[in-house]
Amino acid sequence: MKNGDATPKWVTFPDVEAGKYVPLGALLARVRALRGLSQVVVADRAGMKAQTVSAIERGIYGIERVPMILRLADALDIPRVQLFEWSARHVETASSRYAKYASARPERARPRS
Repeated sequence: MKNGDATPKWVTFPDVEAGKYVPLGALLARVRALRGLSQVVVADRAGMKAQTVSAIERGIYGIERVPMILRLADALDIPRVQLFEWSARHVETASSRYAKYASARPERARPRS
């Protein structure tokens, strides 16, 4: 979002609105497709490599750093707060899934000595 530009419109997907968890990378890929953008264009707008955008969409890389969230939101023309909310939900879900895994497999959750 550049100075003087209108705030981007919130992006909605029926399954997400219904409460279904969709991985963050998949949401970004959906928005990119909705906007008709390539990974190269998004990467260029966000100041990163296309391989990084691809890895984020595939769930290999996360986007926990605030500057990256801001740049991607601007590149995809979505409200920054929406991407923050999606990122927070992603982290909460991942933490919850890890906790369930760790409680089921305590020998794997403990640090090795």
